[in-house]
Formats: sequence, structure tokens, C-alpha cells
Amino acid sequence: MFEAISKPECCVSEDMDCGACLRTAAHNVARVCGGMNQGGLRGIFGHLYAHPFCKSKMHLFERAYPQPLVFLSASE
Repeated sequence: MFEAISKPECCVSEDMDCGACLRTAAHNVARVCGGMNQGGLRGIFGHLYAHPFCKSKMHLFERAYPQPLVFLSASE
């Protein structure tokens, strides 16, 4: 029988919202390590969010990670 994985107790006790937690972490990681590739970003995510409940949220972390802006010159 499938047993649901519950939210980490520390998150429940602090009444933390997953979306806000992931967005904040992604933006903080970008401030320190801007322009990371997908492999590096997934590695960082795995270290920050080792709990099985959190692992399923990687796509939210990747989406929240700000990508560097690319400016093209008028000649391009």
C-alpha cells in the first residue's frame, strides 16, 4: 500500500509555505551563485532539500531561480 510522505515536522511547526520557502532559497542561491546550469542547480537543491517530501518540489525551485538577463546588441 502507498504511504503518503508528509511535510517535514520543522516546516509544520513553523507553519512554513513550500512555495515561499523555495522561492526565497532560489533567489538567495542566485545571489551567491548566479548563472548556474541545471545540473549545478539540481545539486544545490538536493543538498538544501534532502527530505523526501521536498524532493518532489525541484521543478518549483528551478522555476524560481532567476536566470541572468541576456542583452543583445542592435547588430545581432
